[in-house]
Amino acid sequence: MSILNGSNKAVANSRDYLTNTSIYKALVPEKGTKYPQQDFPDGLVLTEIVNGKLGTEPDNILVLNGNMMPFQPLSIGGEQRITKKYYPGNPEPAVQVLGSQEKDIVIKGRLKDRKYKDASFRGVADEVRQKIENMRIRGNILEMRLGEIVRYIIIKETEFNIKTLADIEYQITFDILGFTQPDNFNKVDAERRIPFDINEQLLLQATSFQQEFGTPPETLPQSLIDNINGLISDVASAISAVTGYIDSVVSVIEDVAETINKAVGVIRFAQLEIFRFRQRLGRISLNSDLFIDQGNVSSIGGISAPDSGGVQDPTLALKYSNANYIGDTMSATHDLTEILENMRSSFIALQITIPLARHRVKAEETLQTIALKYYDSIESWDKIKDHNKLESTVLEVGSILEIPRL
Repeated sequence: MSILNGSNKAVANSRDYLTNTSIYKALVPEKGTKYPQQDFPDGLVLTEIVNGKLGTEPDNILVLNGNMMPFQPLSIGGEQRITKKYYPGNPEPAVQVLGSQEKDIVIKGRLKDRKYKDASFRGVADEVRQKIENMRIRGNILEMRLGEIVRYIIIKETEFNIKTLADIEYQITFDILGFTQPDNFNKVDAERRIPFDINEQLLLQATSFQQEFGTPPETLPQSLIDNINGLISDVASAISAVTGYIDSVVSVIEDVAETINKAVGVIRFAQLEIFRFRQRLGRISLNSDLFIDQGNVSSIGGISAPDSGGVQDPTLALKYSNANYIGDTMSATHDLTEILENMRSSFIALQITIPLARHRVKAEETLQTIALKYYDSIESWDKIKDHNKLESTVLEVGSILEIPRL
């Protein structure tokens, strides 16, 4: 019975298949496979890094072997990043070596059930697909191993062409992090997520602001129209810098602390641009012949009506309309400021949850000596123990500890 119709035995068999390489003896290799089995008998093995260690649970390990092996050999490579600068009087450039950068790896393959001799394995194709997708969604670092080739990766992108649930073509793109397990890795989870929802709210409000006030009335002097257009453009550019940066954040791999600092910086700049906008618009309006006599106008932002003694004066009506536009425009920026402040507060709250550092345990180190290194006191060693959910004070050499902020 297929695992797709609820056979417990088949499901158990399929899960064993995903992690037990001995089961691959039951497979008939795909003819198009280019990996000689004698070169890579264990297949392509992906293992998630959990709490700084290689995962051991079935959900943490995926093996692609037999007819599930990629169709083409791995294309591995990279580049050495360098900069060259030429200075007057010197024909030789000043060269700075920035370090090696690995290229992404893309693998393609096919998950097919009909090649299995054991009927209980039919339906494994979709099990494998789901497992690959779950690894991508969790966003953990993985160790990728193909024989002696070892890289540390993130599953960047997956694509599945599902002909049937028993015949699925796959393409997986790996972002290569390096040859050794990275120490500086933070993943934003549901409790400390980037405020993308507030970013969407800001984008909608900024769009509404520009649509409503982006075209000053033609009754204003041309010099003022030009000034106001310039000011609105400055605000729009600052808001665009905020929304664009938040949209570009890669929350599972980028240094989260650096991301937050940059985000707070662009938000503060946008807030400053709005403050300058209100100041400059206020000065422009007060230094121009826009408004009627102050005795006839209550305030810039709250004009009731011009008092023309019962006689409708076209000039006063125009000035009244212009004053309303200026006042409404200035008032509308308060909504933008409020959304920006909410976003800034969200990032500051997120910043508090980011560890002060990540520490690889060395021989003879204790929680007390580590606390002394980062806090200048041994008294907070228990904070490190609790934060990392350690069951013992005995530390394993090579393990990674997060150092919480006090």
